[in-house]
Amino acid sequence: MGATKKRGNGQGSVYKLPNGKYRAVVTLGYWTDKNGKLHRKTASRSDFTRKKDAYAYMDELRTKPMDYQKITFAEMYERFKAAHFPKISENTQKSYQNSRKYFSVLDNREYASIKNAEYQDIIDNLDLSTGSKKACISLLSKMGVYAVKDEIVQQSKARYLYAGKEEKKEAPFFTREEVEKIRSCTAPYAEYVLCMIYTGFRISEFFALEVSSYNRKEEYLKGGGKTEAGKNRIIPVSPVIQPILHSLTKNKIAGQIFCMEDGGHMKPDYFRSKFYYQVLKEACVERKTPHACRHTFSTMVRRTGADDDLRIKLNGHSSISQTRHYTHEEVDELRAIINRL
Repeated sequence: MGATKKRGNGQGSVYKLPNGKYRAVVTLGYWTDKNGKLHRKTASRSDFTRKKDAYAYMDELRTKPMDYQKITFAEMYERFKAAHFPKISENTQKSYQNSRKYFSVLDNREYASIKNAEYQDIIDNLDLSTGSKKACISLLSKMGVYAVKDEIVQQSKARYLYAGKEEKKEAPFFTREEVEKIRSCTAPYAEYVLCMIYTGFRISEFFALEVSSYNRKEEYLKGGGKTEAGKNRIIPVSPVIQPILHSLTKNKIAGQIFCMEDGGHMKPDYFRSKFYYQVLKEACVERKTPHACRHTFSTMVRRTGADDDLRIKLNGHSSISQTRHYTHEEVDELRAIINRL
């Protein structure tokens, strides 16, 4: 917390916060807890952009503290948003904004009066996944932190909330019929989606593959790098996508394999938003995330009857301690599996 300027004993203080805002604090009195410990009772406000405004508000805090202490849920959210959003990513902001709408029924309620059971009742009746419910609890928890900091409540009630038991769902993958539809699709870059399915690379790994990653003679790709276990794993090229790889790397000595049509660099996020979902739409395939390509690869490998060790090597899910060296015989074994996809 930034520097504090005091106005004299009992007159209050102004703090400069890490986000550049100013916080005004005045002492209203003292109270004793059940253990006999003395606590200071204060009123505060933390959203001032100018120091002089924080000083000017002190008398109002002192004379009308309950007006401030009884802010509504909607007002508390806006205060939290102003203080916390500058510190977090845009995606996290969107997550909080999406979660906030489920509690609009509480907007006009005094924040400090809302009971834990009311929050829990709303969460229990949401037709959402456990993960989405956890996001809602995260929002309430963060709001609670700021409410405690401003002494609107003495403790956050979100700490007792429960999202429910996580339901284990089968990872989404493309069916055989859907893979064939993608294979036949003529939409721009449909062949990239097919290659993602037949190599099992994560989207970030897939677009990190360069011409040097492709062994033309042995016809395999070497890449991956999200985890230590998945680094530099070898994926033999399936006959299904072999012509695509040959075409993309023909007369090319360097650079990204799966690039833009004009040779420019293809970014994973751009491909996902601009082309990937459009391919699925034109192929009349159910919308699934790019990670479904990886799950499809894993499913196809499992269907071949490959033993666990080979499946682990192809998927890059081995333990960190496993040595990532491949003998010529192992590459042949992996190729035999891929050729059966």
